[in-house]
Amino acid sequence: MTEMNVVWHEGANRPDNRCWLGITKLLNDAFDGCKKYTFTHRSTMKELPADATEAVVVIHGEQELTRVDEIQRDLGRLKRALIIIIGDETGAFPAGRLMNLDRKIWYQFPTPGAHASYSSHQLICGYPPDMPDFMTPEKIARVDRGFDWSFLGQITHERRQQCAVQMRQLKNGFLLENAGFWQGLDRQKYYDIMLNSKIVPCPSGPGTPDSFRVAEALEAGCLPIVDATCPRSRYPEGFWKNIFGYNPPFPIINEWSELPAAMARALEGWPANRDTAYAWWQHWKASWAVWLAEDLDYLRSR
Repeated sequence: MTEMNVVWHEGANRPDNRCWLGITKLLNDAFDGCKKYTFTHRSTMKELPADATEAVVVIHGEQELTRVDEIQRDLGRLKRALIIIIGDETGAFPAGRLMNLDRKIWYQFPTPGAHASYSSHQLICGYPPDMPDFMTPEKIARVDRGFDWSFLGQITHERRQQCAVQMRQLKNGFLLENAGFWQGLDRQKYYDIMLNSKIVPCPSGPGTPDSFRVAEALEAGCLPIVDATCPRSRYPEGFWKNIFGYNPPFPIINEWSELPAAMARALEGWPANRDTAYAWWQHWKASWAVWLAEDLDYLRSR
């Protein structure tokens, strides 16, 4: 296997020199699952060997927004780089400034029409690193679930408020409106309820239609019903098709007044629709490791 450095530009938060966040779980899985490359993780550019000419560089777009000039200088050390922008929910990071012919860019939370022209792959949020600890394959595969639907989370903006109005009228579900992020039930109870639910409504986050809940629902063997947009003013259409290149195999809500009808259709199609979504999800997750090899092969061939 070919060795490759990974630089977590903002710095690592674990002893293995990686950054393990909810937004990095799928990326770390891709590094571990890539069959052609073995990755050595570095916390910041200072740990990168002086003679290194290539690397994967992971940049936290939101938290490193004011460090673009420094990032440019750091990237100037390398002949080629795969740059992965994470955590930029508002789409403010000027990733286009980093692009040249010897670099490729992946972008998490891309804004439709803004990032696709220079990013080779678009990424969703993913789920927290500890989520697999709270479930088993048997629970994920269950069809006889006690709740038709569940939602445990914050009601913090207009899209979630509109969704909550509809959920409060639905039967045979579990609704817990939390005061703050991760301030509801403990982690095991949270996932136990999700694993006992068929459908999970997924209203948007504050800056993007995506949220942890979409990936959590898919990973738990639920069918998510996801938001088409978010509260940002004049947010463009087509987020999910922009991410995947096609409409994914789960319902997308334009207006949350559509939820009762969408829920009825989803329950009629259960569990076949869940099985289709789960198989697709596992394949799409595994694709990240393939993309790594393909993009690194391309860059190293130049």
